[in-house]
Amino acid sequence: MARIRWVLLLLIFLNLIAGALAQPQVTVRKNILRVQKVTPGHGSSTEVSVTLLFESEGVYSFTDNLVFAECGSVTSTAPASGYFCRDGRLRVSWLNLSVSSGEPLKYTAPGVSLLEVSLVVSAEGQPLQLSCEAGYCRGVAPGVREVNYTIILSPSSVIPEGVQLPVSISWSIDPAFLYPIAFSENPQSLRESGTEISFQWSVFLSGTYKLSVVFEVRGENPWGEVLVPAPTITASLDPRLQLSLIERYRSLMASFMERSLGNLTEMRNNITKLRDLLLNLSAQLEEQSAMLASAAGAADQASDAISVAVYQLSSAAQTIESAESALKRGLENASNALKLARELAQRALENAEELEREFSKLNITWVGNYTFSELVNQAKSTLTTMQSQLGSYENLLAQYSIAKGSLYTGVNELRVAASQLRKLGNMLREGSRGMAQLAKGFREAAELIDSTILKLASSLEAQPYPEGLLEFNRTITSQVVEPIGEVSVKSELMSDVVYVSLPLLKLKRSEPQALTLPSYAAPRRSGLALELAALLLVAAATYAVLSKSNKRARGSEQMLAEIRQLRERLSRLEVE
Repeated sequence: MARIRWVLLLLIFLNLIAGALAQPQVTVRKNILRVQKVTPGHGSSTEVSVTLLFESEGVYSFTDNLVFAECGSVTSTAPASGYFCRDGRLRVSWLNLSVSSGEPLKYTAPGVSLLEVSLVVSAEGQPLQLSCEAGYCRGVAPGVREVNYTIILSPSSVIPEGVQLPVSISWSIDPAFLYPIAFSENPQSLRESGTEISFQWSVFLSGTYKLSVVFEVRGENPWGEVLVPAPTITASLDPRLQLSLIERYRSLMASFMERSLGNLTEMRNNITKLRDLLLNLSAQLEEQSAMLASAAGAADQASDAISVAVYQLSSAAQTIESAESALKRGLENASNALKLARELAQRALENAEELEREFSKLNITWVGNYTFSELVNQAKSTLTTMQSQLGSYENLLAQYSIAKGSLYTGVNELRVAASQLRKLGNMLREGSRGMAQLAKGFREAAELIDSTILKLASSLEAQPYPEGLLEFNRTITSQVVEPIGEVSVKSELMSDVVYVSLPLLKLKRSEPQALTLPSYAAPRRSGLALELAALLLVAAATYAVLSKSNKRARGSEQMLAEIRQLRERLSRLEVE
């Protein structure tokens, strides 16, 4: 039973495949041309022409889709079975339409203008007032020598933001009448021959684009007019072209970056290493800044301690100086007293014998059985000893004076050291601030590099196409031919082009040179001969002028008609 079940499933699957392969398939190639007619002062209108080309003949039922359409009448080479229009999308259907291989099916419908086009013409720097109708614009510019032709283009509001439309602007002029002498933007191509000058620009239109060309007027037609041909402006809506151009520019940009910066991944790694290095430097500088700030605080504390020591030493020096002054006065007094005592002792020794006789008379006994002379000598010896001791005290006082000077010198040195330590603390503090600022700068640079890395990563990994462009391309590629029934249709959009039709510009530069013929016949033969001669001269001159103009205007039919009329009039006069 299981084997039978598998066989049945296989048969069903093969029948489905056979049915799918048996369905008729047709390839339809589709071309869209959007002709936007621009009339200055009257706005613009767009007519969309769609051409469907079937590769194989047969009878098909299908629906074609068209975007950026306006709801209006639809005309086609084969009557449509019906159409539906809503929100700028037109659906046109044909039922059981018999088509031949290679025979196109065409239909036209009103469309939305996809470009905003304006035209500004000035002569000798002054704007011209143009009167436009039926594909012509007329203006008056007597004796004009230079004409400035300015075109302003921008996408309409229905084009999504981010779309860059490839736009081509080309011009072909006759150098016998006009010659370009200045461009607001140099053309990408310029070709000049004896009878034609052609130049072209190719731009990507995403915003307002302005192009100006200044023409020098070199000639005019016999009616005193300068004809300024309109440029040819085309814009491609083909998404394949836009995507290929964007991809090409992306590859060129990537190649340029590879050549300029090296491998992008390696550059990203190097930038990351640079960021890490800057962060490490910033951290180290912050640590050094903190250490310098701590050293500045220690220097300030040392300066304060030295200042306190200076104050204390200064107080001690002042105390020593006061004691020195007191000792000096005491030593001076003691020295004077010893000097006086020695003088008295010397006098006593000089009168010792007489004093001893007197003392003996008085029966005075001295202590220790000393004589008066011995006592005086002993006193003198004691005074001498005291004198020597006073000398040692004076030496000690001199040493105190020296020590006091050294102490004052040390105090001054300590005061200078305290001041230097204070300055060192300030310098260390300034160095700490500078290192902190440098660390902050390195950190900000690292953060900036980090944001650059993120932007680079996002740019490398992000969607290569703007969302507006993708939306626009989805809209364009939705213009497919949908089958009705079992037929299989392969729809290929070959082109979708906008053609901007601008009016021909006629500038009245001078009055035409009109030919006046007499309205009466001369009665005499001689008068007729003179009239014929005059007419022949006028005809010859006119023929020469018109021939020259004919060469310049490349065979104007109106000029030839004028010459034929003159010849007919001359023939009638000769017959009369």
